[in-house]
Amino acid sequence: MSAIKLVFWLFCFCCFSAQAQSDSVSTPERTVYTIAEEHPRFRGEAGALREYLRKNLRYPKEALKEGIERRVFVTFIITENGKIEDVQVLKPEVPAFDTEAVRLVNNMPGWIPGKIKGKAVACRYNLVVNFSRH
Repeated sequence: MSAIKLVFWLFCFCCFSAQAQSDSVSTPERTVYTIAEEHPRFRGEAGALREYLRKNLRYPKEALKEGIERRVFVTFIITENGKIEDVQVLKPEVPAFDTEAVRLVNNMPGWIPGKIKGKAVACRYNLVVNFSRH
């Protein structure tokens, strides 16, 4: 009987911790989640985020001339209201690409925020911005 109780409590602990992991920028006044029950979503139909990136990305002119391609990894917070804040490049390499990726994310329209127990919460989101000539 005690083994069954132990398994039950471990299961409950694992379920709770998987649904509510907070970010390192969380403060006592505000928790920023890395995992939520409902993940934040870009507004629009499936593929809307990809379309936004395609239409709004400005390939750096010098890089385009030289045929340079890059992937920029960006992290940001989607607030409880769906606004974007705290945009950062995770591994800065080429300033022209990094600056454009940050500009692109900062100019995004509002998102549908993530939720925990039906309540909108701030969530950390990671995005790859591809600079490809194809």
